[in-house]
Order: sequence, then C-alpha cells, then structure tokens
Amino acid sequence: MKRAVVAPIIAVVACLIAVLLLSSCGPSSNDPSPTISASVEQNTLGQTVLRINGSGFDSTTPNCVRLVLLGLPPPEAVMAISAPQCTGGSFKNFLFPIRYVGCEAPQGQQQVVVTGTNPSTLAIAASQTTLLVPWAADCGLAGFCGGLGQFPCPSGCISGVESGAICAPCGGEGQPVCRNDVCNSDPPGLLHPTLRPKDSQPVCSATCGRARGTTPCDPRMGHCVGSPPVLEDSQPPCVETQEFGTNKVEVFHCYSQSMISGTSPSDCVCIPNTQNNCQENSSVGDPAHPTSGQCVRGNFSHC
Repeated sequence: MKRAVVAPIIAVVACLIAVLLLSSCGPSSNDPSPTISASVEQNTLGQTVLRINGSGFDSTTPNCVRLVLLGLPPPEAVMAISAPQCTGGSFKNFLFPIRYVGCEAPQGQQQVVVTGTNPSTLAIAASQTTLLVPWAADCGLAGFCGGLGQFPCPSGCISGVESGAICAPCGGEGQPVCRNDVCNSDPPGLLHPTLRPKDSQPVCSATCGRARGTTPCDPRMGHCVGSPPVLEDSQPPCVETQEFGTNKVEVFHCYSQSMISGTSPSDCVCIPNTQNNCQENSSVGDPAHPTSGQCVRGNFSHC
C-alpha cells in the first residue's frame, strides 16, 4: 500500500502547494472546492487522535474522499489512512488514532498535514491549521510499518526480520533466522541456524547438524530409510559466526547427539557421538584454546 501511495508523491505535493496558495487543484474550476480541517486531541484513554472534517467532495458515493497524512519521518512520510463514510460529499468528526510502535509517551513533536482527494475530480484539499503530533526518533505507527511486507519501523520489524529493506518471514526452512537466533520448527529442534553457502546469510535449515542414523528422520532432513525412518547420509555441521574479541569467526555445530567428525578441517561432517551422552558438539574450545574458525571438534554441551 505504501509504494502505491509513494509513487504519486510528486503530484500530491504539487497539488498540496497549490492548495496552500489558495488556488485550485483539479480538472475544472467549476468543480466544488473541497475543504479539510483537522485537530490533534487526546481521547478518554489518553491516546492521541486526529479529528478530521471535510466537505465539498464526491456527493455520489459514501467513499467520497481519499485521506493522506503527510509529514512524518520515513517510512510514514506519505501515508494513506482509512476512509471516512460521507453523506452528500461531507464527513464530520472522523477520528484517526495515532498508535505508536517503538516509543511510549514521546516528548517531541512532529508537524503533519492531512490532505483529502476527491476521487472523481482529483481535486485536493489540505488542512490549514498547524498540526503537531507527539513524536520521537524511535516512533513508528502501528499498522504502517514493521509488518510482513512493510518497511521496518525505526525500532525494527514487529513481525519477521528485516531482509531486502522490508520485513520478511523468518524461522522457516531457508528463511532468515528470527531475532535471538531462533528458528521455528515443528517438531521442535528440526531447524537450526546456519550460513547459506551462496551468500553467507544466516538462515534456518534442517539439512545440517546431524549424523547418519539420526532418528526419527524427517524428509526435510534429506533421504530417510527404514522403519522407523533414519537419516541415510551424514550432514555437514551447521555454521554460524560469533565474535571472539575483535574477530568474527565461523563456529560449527552438530546436534541430536552427534559430533564433528575429526580434528582436521578437511574432515567436516557430523558423526554419531560415541564419547558421551551430550546432545551437541561445537568447534568452540575451552577458554585457553578458543575457536580457530575451523571445523574441528571442540566443546560438548546439553549433556
């Protein structure tokens, strides 16, 4: 929705300038001149709302106007807001709530303008009164940023994670890892974070971190054989990057009671853990011998 609104921004701003100069913006000087008035108020719950009134819009339909809020910082710089129901081309006391994301009780202010477009004539009106809404640098508006397919709010994504400048699904097979290095898997433990080979981006995958013979075997792991099904081929360790001092190095992990195959980087698969009953093994060594970033057997955990 945002992109559809942003595309005609030049035309909207041009018409807005004309309105503010008290000239008309529309196909014909004979069209009724629409007007918009707005105020910033606090409702009984202490929430900030815009109270908007308008007249002179399309009298043939209850959807007589397209309202846009201008002036907030990106990604809400040009924002289409819900349409009021009109009677005879007019509407009164339409309330638009300002629901914040990422900030509570902001102490700053941001000047905004409300515009209304007559869909039949494209005539535009703008609020003339200075509108100041409470705002801060980390504020976003609920429903207009941070959702899947939307631009992130200043505080980040509400759903999913940022990927390619938008909020994208996370936690599934091949999807970006969710916040706090979480993968969403059913059954639990099926997916683990690992670096995607083609671009080294962290994603969730069921195709790493297990030894041949792992059971139960899920088809998403690879080739399952037998009954009950077991994993036929060993998987490579899952890989992630961690910071050790000033260095970022790769760390290798094997799960499901498996371990890194050997002490040489060239021998890098997960094999059954025959040394103890620990569920996980990584390439991280003890404090005296931290990881070298190579695929070699280190600490055991979840024992």
